[in-house]
Amino acid sequence: MRFFARSNQSTRTPSGFASFHATTRGTASQIVKSLEMQGMILRRNSPDDGRSVFFDLTDKGQATLANDPLGDLMTVIDSLSAREQAAFLSVLARMTSSLAEIRGDRAFGTCGDCTHFTPIDDGGHCNCIPADIVAGEIDQLCASYKGPASSGGRRDGPA
Repeated sequence: MRFFARSNQSTRTPSGFASFHATTRGTASQIVKSLEMQGMILRRNSPDDGRSVFFDLTDKGQATLANDPLGDLMTVIDSLSAREQAAFLSVLARMTSSLAEIRGDRAFGTCGDCTHFTPIDDGGHCNCIPADIVAGEIDQLCASYKGPASSGGRRDGPA
């Protein structure tokens, strides 16, 4: 459920879920189906392509995440200084991008750190999909992410 809470709309798909979790599409589909049957996520057809679907967290899913045990970890991370958070984020991003490269998987990152992203006013545009990105999705995970190779798949600085 963290994935669906943290991903942009174009990434909240069964294949995006499978890639992010480094699992098969069949396994991902079973997990997604289970979350849907429990009322944690809601399936919606893509407005651009009727065959594609994406998922949103339901109120029940949001409430469940409010009690997420990793919330304590987030509290600890939030208590770090801005410099420590930036260093932690930089190392973690390099590690995940390197692991994805070793596995032959795609890296995930946020639109604001992606070479496909062009900022425009409060939002921006993804030149990969291509699609406009609203301000609320700029800091969410994206499966179309591509960071510069010179920095380990990510630009320097906090997200």
